[in-house]
Amino acid sequence: MIEYEPSFEEFREECLKITYYYFEERYPFFVESGITEEEVKGSFMVAKNIIDRILKLYKHEN
Repeated sequence: MIEYEPSFEEFREECLKITYYYFEERYPFFVESGITEEEVKGSFMVAKNIIDRILKLYKHEN
């Protein structure tokens, strides 16, 4: 199990943005889309970096 890892704080703002994408998809009539393709690509790369960091920590602990 991975405990709280302070280094993930650097991803907080981007995670909030990514969470907004979910709301936009889930409730399209209540949230107006203004997201660009470039923003999505950037967020995708951040998500990939988060996954890579998790995998690295997990492998390090096992």
